[in-house]
Amino acid sequence: MTTPDLAQLEAMIASTPPKDTKTRISVDSFAEMPLLPEEALYGPIGEVVRAIAQDSEASPAGLLGAVITTVGAMLGRGPHCLIEGAPHHARFMTLLVGPSSTGRKGVAMYHGVDRIIAAIDPAFRARLISGLSSGEGLMEAVRDGITEEESLRGKGDPGVSDKRLLVKLGEAAGLFKVLERDGNTLSPRLREAWDGDRMQNASRQSPMIATDPHICIIAGITPAEFRRSLKAVEIMNGLANRFMPFWCEREQFLPFGGGTPGPWFMHTIADLKAAVDGARHIGLVTWTDDGRQWWAKHYAEISTPRAGGTLGTLLARGAPIVQRLGLLFAVLDGMSERSAAHMSAAYAVWRYVEATWRALYATGELLSDRAQLLLTELEQAGAEGINRSVFRELLGSGNISAGDISSVLGELRGCGLARPHRKAGKGGRPAENWVSVRHLSGDGRNGREVDS
Repeated sequence: MTTPDLAQLEAMIASTPPKDTKTRISVDSFAEMPLLPEEALYGPIGEVVRAIAQDSEASPAGLLGAVITTVGAMLGRGPHCLIEGAPHHARFMTLLVGPSSTGRKGVAMYHGVDRIIAAIDPAFRARLISGLSSGEGLMEAVRDGITEEESLRGKGDPGVSDKRLLVKLGEAAGLFKVLERDGNTLSPRLREAWDGDRMQNASRQSPMIATDPHICIIAGITPAEFRRSLKAVEIMNGLANRFMPFWCEREQFLPFGGGTPGPWFMHTIADLKAAVDGARHIGLVTWTDDGRQWWAKHYAEISTPRAGGTLGTLLARGAPIVQRLGLLFAVLDGMSERSAAHMSAAYAVWRYVEATWRALYATGELLSDRAQLLLTELEQAGAEGINRSVFRELLGSGNISAGDISSVLGELRGCGLARPHRKAGKGGRPAENWVSVRHLSGDGRNGREVDS
């Protein structure tokens, strides 16, 4: 058999169908990877990231994701905000996504995890683990104590007093493979970990309880492994959207490695240490007046991603993530209130995360052109909305049926972007107006919602 030349190889590759077109990655999508907004590098964390990035090949985005996760883990369950009465802490799960070797994901984790812990709280290294194989293993690391009388085996266990835990995984693909195993309880335990819920193992042989866990995760993964490993079930059950992806690629070439940390780094790391030490003593974090106004203005936009299907599911947890990020930035400023500045920085991080999800999941279900057109018109129409009867004209075609219009409106409603409301019309008969959620009142109403 003769060796094929380059043209023959290209023809062979082109004629070979992919094994699974649903998980095939478009190379073009990586050209759309976002740049980290400067506004995301806020406060002491931002200054440390800038200082490290000067003498490292790791990307600022990867460093930022690592530092945010590490600092959040070290803070524990002291600082918190309330979302519908439930406490939320600075607890994050982060994926560093980038090419193998040249992505410098491991370098970002070294600087953003190991160096930060060594400089700020060396004792916290005892709460750093690598590797996850089961939900029981995760629970064991934050388990409650049990007396001899309570134990079925007659042996007491002092448990773990420090419920903070940072899980560092160099290769997240192994984590996702564990999730595929039948009967594995890791997926629900991870969801409980992000929520901070009480964990309980119902096993009769070795019952275990973990109250008030504070678990953060940072893991690296290549784009190909990411798409192969992240199964639909983990997307739809809400595990995937608890993670924040940060794109990693080599930022600069340093053939002899980074230099000795300079005065700027030493100064910024000292500032971050002081900020973390002070933040631990802060409890409930509320709002400044301008912070409350900022959140009221942007909440609808953050909580209603302009996408449906898989991509919409991946973006669905933006609001609580932004609140947690705002909490982190506020307490590191020594404040027990979130200001507009804190929330703007948090939103800059989320915009980057959102753009990264969109690029990684380029085959996700974006809004159709017709739905995007109607949404733009609804947003311009304000709180009055638009009557269904004028949608045909807006879509610019006399060939559009009532069913087509209903389908487009259903797409917007299914994504949580628009809702119908009844409004008194001529002759007292109620008319159906559609309104963008951005223009709904604080209680989500604009008249009486139409039943469907």
